Amino acid sequence: MGKGPWFKNCTWYKHAPEAFHRRSSLHWTYLRIARLPKEVGEALDEAGAPVRVYRFVAWGKGGAERRHALVLHLRALLGRWPNDAQMYQAESAEGPEAEEEGPSSSAA
Repeated sequence: MGKGPWFKNCTWYKHAPEAFHRRSSLHWTYLRIARLPKEVGEALDEAGAPVRVYRFVAWGKGGAERRHALVLHLRALLGRWPNDAQMYQAESAEGPEAEEEGPSSSAA
């Protein structure tokens, strides 16, 4: 699966007839992507994100906005879209949020 306006396509899929839904093995992924906040989904569409990025943002831990910011941070660092391993590794290390919070947040 390549790049494309996945949010737009998944939003269309969400409203497609039920008989069409049963033909896809990615049914739940499409519906989950369609539930992304409109701003996040449209931003990913405009940036030409691959479907793995949508999947990470839609299914990962925490809020979609936080995961979207993390993916954009990784893309800026790497100069390309991160792969699955890079996204999950950065998420477990708390990505850009850890930098914003600073050392004072961990001293409790």
